[in-house]
Amino acid sequence: MNENRFPILTYDQDIASSTKRVHLQLLKLSEEMFSVATALITDNRIDISKARGIGPATLHTSTGVYNKMCKLFRGVYLLSEQGMAREAEILARSQFEALLAYYFLMKPRLILRQNGKKLPPIPGKSLTTKFRTSLYLAHRAIESLRKVEYYARTPGLKRFAMKLNREKLKENSQLWEAEIGSEWTKRLKRARTYSGLKIKDLAISLGLGSAYDTAYFFMSDIAHGADGMSYIKGADLNSDIELKWYAEPGEIVRVLVSSNLSMCASAQLLNKRLGLGQKKQLDLLWQRIIQTSQ
Repeated sequence: MNENRFPILTYDQDIASSTKRVHLQLLKLSEEMFSVATALITDNRIDISKARGIGPATLHTSTGVYNKMCKLFRGVYLLSEQGMAREAEILARSQFEALLAYYFLMKPRLILRQNGKKLPPIPGKSLTTKFRTSLYLAHRAIESLRKVEYYARTPGLKRFAMKLNREKLKENSQLWEAEIGSEWTKRLKRARTYSGLKIKDLAISLGLGSAYDTAYFFMSDIAHGADGMSYIKGADLNSDIELKWYAEPGEIVRVLVSSNLSMCASAQLLNKRLGLGQKKQLDLLWQRIIQTSQ
């Protein structure tokens, strides 16, 4: 057995070669987008002292989310390069969710809307970038505790729960609940999200409603395993089964364009908030990505 290579499926090499040949320009554009996006956080450009209106907690948290987007983008590229478009869609969907989190943390101003109506404000809890960061971190603390408490009352998992330092997680959750206040704590616990909203309402609030309705909504079927028929040829359930090994050319284009747009959008916001001086380059990349989809 070759320990350095995962066993290949039928036609894998032919599909990969064909994908690289047909989509060479889009793959090169993706490589350029990745280089530019990662350079924003790796070339010593992140300087807390120059981040106007952004505190250390927001900068650290948002940079973590941005780094996650870069890694997911790379994963989309590698899968797409091999002709595995639908598998890449799953990562692109996660990348879009990370984009929502990044926008939530980094947008200068934000008005949250639920079912088309402005979410009632809570006195003394303005949605500044600092407070939104507190909501994001509070959500993580609350959900971490929720999981451990679930394990603790579930037969077969109680011993596992004992290893997770429940008391420390409880203390941390209480600290964050005190930070965001009782009303926001109720919202987060009810919605089980960092924004207190369903993902569609959050996307609309962030100005990403159209992206949700097109790219994200489509990707959900793939991520949830509801697209099994897409992996066989034909729709006749009484015919012989013929496996579908390859992605259609349009599927490769769709996932790469969607992933590139998510990466570029986050890079543009990072550049704007930290004044990194890359607006012209990023705007040009955005235009080129749009052109590839037309």
